[in-house]
Amino acid sequence: MPQTPAGDKADLMPRGTQVDGFVIEAPLGAGAMGQVYRAHDRLTGKRVAIKFVQIKLKNDWRFRDGLLQEIALTAAMEHPNIATYAGHGTWRDMPYMALEHVPGPSLAEVIEKHPLTERQCLRFIIQAAEGLDHAFERCQLIHRDIKPGNLLIDFRGHPIPTPDAVLKIIDFGLAKAKSMVDIDEFSMEQDLTGVGATIGGAVGLGTPYYLSPEQAAGSEVDFRSDLYSLGATLFHLLTRRVPFPAANANMAMIAHLNEPVPDPVTINGALHPATCALSMRCLWPRSPANGS
Repeated sequence: MPQTPAGDKADLMPRGTQVDGFVIEAPLGAGAMGQVYRAHDRLTGKRVAIKFVQIKLKNDWRFRDGLLQEIALTAAMEHPNIATYAGHGTWRDMPYMALEHVPGPSLAEVIEKHPLTERQCLRFIIQAAEGLDHAFERCQLIHRDIKPGNLLIDFRGHPIPTPDAVLKIIDFGLAKAKSMVDIDEFSMEQDLTGVGATIGGAVGLGTPYYLSPEQAAGSEVDFRSDLYSLGATLFHLLTRRVPFPAANANMAMIAHLNEPVPDPVTINGALHPATCALSMRCLWPRSPANGS
């Protein structure tokens, strides 16, 4: 799992804390809503990642229900490119979810440390697409926050990415499925690393650098929103920069809505035309006029 800021140290569980059948080892990171720990199963010794609602939010029913929704969605899926559900429960009045522990970095970290070949970029994007396809076919689920930081890579014991490296999608906390409760009404922190406001002032879900135009506009989303975010991720992998660099969240979302689709070959001239066409097709604006 990626090492991200772990939140307020005063609120962190100490090593050795027993959470039902799991033993806490160390904090892994924190997001706008959740705190994640590395732990192991007391009986099997198998490592897991355990996600709690942030302690400061534990009494807010919206965030508790959000985690319960994420548990239900994650438990319903089973695919090699989605982090596997490993259990859930309530500990000291705090709901939690356990997932398989992915022994590797996020794709965001991989981009920074290991320049990827075009073939490697495409291999990871294909794996992510297969996981998203399963989620949609199984639950009519839209992830709504696809980005390099939510795609973990299991190097399978190698120090660098190899052909047998496996991508795992994580963090379905903002996901939406037809059968689940809509959490669009949540008000989140507005920044470039998490959830931001839409252009019109309504609340939008996702990360601005990878946000689909319909999310930026506060419009209805469908599976194509995830494809757009996946296309933005592919662009980042191929060029080592996001499609629409911006100084703040608002400017990033305006760019997604108004700027022309960038061609990655203008940044990386060695790319194959078919790869560039794929990236641009994913980022192509969707409207009745173009039938997409």
